[in-house]
Amino acid sequence: MIAKILHAPFSLQVVSYKAQDVVQPYKNNYFELVYVIEGMGKQCVNKNKTPYKTGQLLLLTPNDCHALEIETPTTVQYVRFTGYYFTEHKNGGMFATWYKKMEYIFNNHNRAVGCLLKDAKDCQLARTLLAQLQEEDMGSLFYEDYVSHTLAMLLTILARNIARQKKIEVVRVEDKQRILDILQYIQVHIYEPEKLKIANLASFFSLSPTYFSEYFQKHTAETPKEYILKYKIQLVVDRLKYSDMPFAHIADELGFTDESHLNKIFKKYKGTPLGDFRKKMIEILKTPA
Repeated sequence: MIAKILHAPFSLQVVSYKAQDVVQPYKNNYFELVYVIEGMGKQCVNKNKTPYKTGQLLLLTPNDCHALEIETPTTVQYVRFTGYYFTEHKNGGMFATWYKKMEYIFNNHNRAVGCLLKDAKDCQLARTLLAQLQEEDMGSLFYEDYVSHTLAMLLTILARNIARQKKIEVVRVEDKQRILDILQYIQVHIYEPEKLKIANLASFFSLSPTYFSEYFQKHTAETPKEYILKYKIQLVVDRLKYSDMPFAHIADELGFTDESHLNKIFKKYKGTPLGDFRKKMIEILKTPA
């Protein structure tokens, strides 16, 4: 397997393939939008093979394995970016807030389902935005700002479609929509601890604090505190795998007391310290399959 590394925070590329070509399996250290401008064939994501056709759009996250089997002449547009393209942008405050709201979707969507766009209007809008990204002159005035806002709009459309399809496994199903709303609310507001206090969660969903905790555990087999902590640990995993963010920065961002506190909690849940986990992830990315 080929390991690809993006050395810039953002890149665009259009590639044409001939019939019967095979794009060998590869994995990235970045996010990648794969848009089929024209053509038909099969794509394989993490050993899940599905057909592709003109107009389909796929989102790959870091370390996903991707390959293409070309059946008819195919042209693909690749849009590659890192999470830090937004969090480290010169307008970082605005984009960082937006990216955190989108992050739970990008990190939890099922990448085996093929095309992400299910709404016809969104398909047309995404096609227009992708064409604009490709046609914009890199030397034009405010190019970086134009690309950032266009990509943010495109990803917001994707997030909306993913959220509609997103399925979360819960223990019971008789009141499924409410618990799904609660879980999504927690994920979206994971960086706002005040909103995640039991009293505030209960008030937002029109439940008493005591009943909210009972209700949550009844439908998820976890207390709200356990669920929030486990979700934070998953976000820590994502940062260790996909970025070089300092441990202290991760701890501060996710509300841990300090790096030592985060390391203790992480080791409890993952069985390994932060540094060892990151080293292991780097080796996995570098090692051919």
